[in-house]
Amino acid sequence: MASTFTSNLNLEKPGFRDYVDAWHNVLNANFDKIDESVARLTDTISRHLFVDPTRTDLYTPNGTRAKPYKLVQEAINYAEANLNPSHNNPVLIYVMPGIHTESIIIKKSGVNLQGLGMCRIKTSSGTNTRPALTISNATISSLNSFFANDGRNNASSAYSNLIADTFLPVAVNIKDIEFGDPAITNVNDVMILGAGNGTAFLSSDASFYRCICHSNFFARNANYVKLRNDCCIKGNLTTFNIAGSWFEHSVIIGNAEISYNVASPQPSDISNFGLNGGPVKIRGSLLIFGAGRAGFDELTNLLVSGNIDLDNSANCKVNSGYVNGDINVEGTATFTFRNIFIEGSVNLSDVEGTTPCVLDGSQMITGIVDPSSRLIWHDFNAANAGDWSGAPPQTIKSAIDRLAAKVASDLSPA
Repeated sequence: MASTFTSNLNLEKPGFRDYVDAWHNVLNANFDKIDESVARLTDTISRHLFVDPTRTDLYTPNGTRAKPYKLVQEAINYAEANLNPSHNNPVLIYVMPGIHTESIIIKKSGVNLQGLGMCRIKTSSGTNTRPALTISNATISSLNSFFANDGRNNASSAYSNLIADTFLPVAVNIKDIEFGDPAITNVNDVMILGAGNGTAFLSSDASFYRCICHSNFFARNANYVKLRNDCCIKGNLTTFNIAGSWFEHSVIIGNAEISYNVASPQPSDISNFGLNGGPVKIRGSLLIFGAGRAGFDELTNLLVSGNIDLDNSANCKVNSGYVNGDINVEGTATFTFRNIFIEGSVNLSDVEGTTPCVLDGSQMITGIVDPSSRLIWHDFNAANAGDWSGAPPQTIKSAIDRLAAKVASDLSPA
């Protein structure tokens, strides 16, 4: 009689009087399949850890749903020490609803956090305190020195304390978690701190989804920082030598400052540094210093309630958006704005060099200060139907406006 097989693991079920004196071959093959499947299931379960700050009962935490860790850092420490996390083989830590009072540090790739419900991680404020979240490749001892020298509040002066560790780089995903205390402002609640020289640490990648940072967000020396799917920074965003800050459907309540120093260690993607993505809402001002850039690849639907300030060799390229304040340009900074509505003025009174600043299809309310004549304005407004120079319209509306104005101009009585 022919053998049959189970539907899930394809275990062989010998027929009547089959495998006489050879049952051990079939049985051992089936055991091997069962063992492999159990091991795979155990590994999958072990790579999902739970944290619940509301548990007050006594037990020995092991990261399971029944016996979760009570601190997020306990789960991170266990994952980094025992599960060998990596970008391709991550560990997912589920953070249960509640307020977690702790400062957490992630130092290895593949340690990902997922909030379940309303969960927030907060710390106290003051001198020599720590942020709610630190992502870094620096050694623990050097991080301790960094924060002991008030690195949370004065990162630039304390940065020399950081020393790179051996496991590099760091790539993590964090979803649905709040960081900081709504009652505490003007502190860094999230800090991304790259340490070392060359490109050793600069391939790091931190992605945030639907997260809230209640005060400031600070990032220095990393490849990418990504805010996606309705992230909100309620304070200021400060980045230094970040290859790409990718923002998608995100809001910055304070100012966004992007600076870059080509004399400092370079990210591995040195051609791509800047603010990109969209839509992005900045309720403060957008400040771009040094060799900082915005929109190098693509920046669309940028809404800025304050000014856009460009200094030195900064560059800003925006395909569509709205600026409630002014555009201020200093030194050799440049910009290319397409279909931007500017409530204020464009001020090029302190510029140097000859590289043009370009407005394509943009509108301005107040005026232009351009003593060096560096501004090139391709006006695609309906009032100037005859001007077809420069780049093409970037939206269907602007294209229709131009065509309608052209037809009206051609058909109007002499």
